[in-house]
Amino acid sequence: MTKSQEERWVWIVYETRRFDSKPPRRFDSKKPCKDFERYGDVTPTDKVLDSGTDSRVHTGTVSATEKCLRSGEIAHLTGVSPDTIRHYERLGILPKPNRTRSGYRLYPPDTVERVQLARRAIQLGFSLVELAEILQTRDNGGIPCHRVLTITEEKLRSLGQQIKELQQTQIYMRKLVRDWRKKLKVTPSNRKAMLLHSLIDRPKTTSSSNNLKRR
Repeated sequence: MTKSQEERWVWIVYETRRFDSKPPRRFDSKKPCKDFERYGDVTPTDKVLDSGTDSRVHTGTVSATEKCLRSGEIAHLTGVSPDTIRHYERLGILPKPNRTRSGYRLYPPDTVERVQLARRAIQLGFSLVELAEILQTRDNGGIPCHRVLTITEEKLRSLGQQIKELQQTQIYMRKLVRDWRKKLKVTPSNRKAMLLHSLIDRPKTTSSSNNLKRR
């Protein structure tokens, strides 16, 4: 090796040590969640995936950061109370979760989606009993799709009837307001107009009386 080659080699070694002074961070397979939170998206290097002869293709989404959630965390993410989460569990809307040695419930991450589904279905008129029946059927491998459609059709018909009744109630109350305004104009300020008492003298309609009672 000539003197110039020796000097070049020394320079290369110096530059390498200067830019690579810190060892690379490695993935700790024993604590994947913490390492992913600390280091970000680090590719595991300690383990090699070997698809053996008896292996099967996993079609789901796998994330090393996924972890079980407690009822309080589920409640915070979905906007309901922890008591509601436990109530859903008792009814069968949520499957029975695993528990820690201390007795804490540990729900899988997809519980958040199921609670959101339940809340939306309740807004559309599904009862908790109906939801429990449907979801338990699905969890047990059944196909409740026709049952879901039947229930939804029934609720749509019921909604149509309620809309008709509300429209009749609206017409009734508009006339009532007009009559009361006229009555107040001719009633002296020092006398009672007895507006509510006038409802007794009015003919009752089934739709209007039922809707008024709901309020």
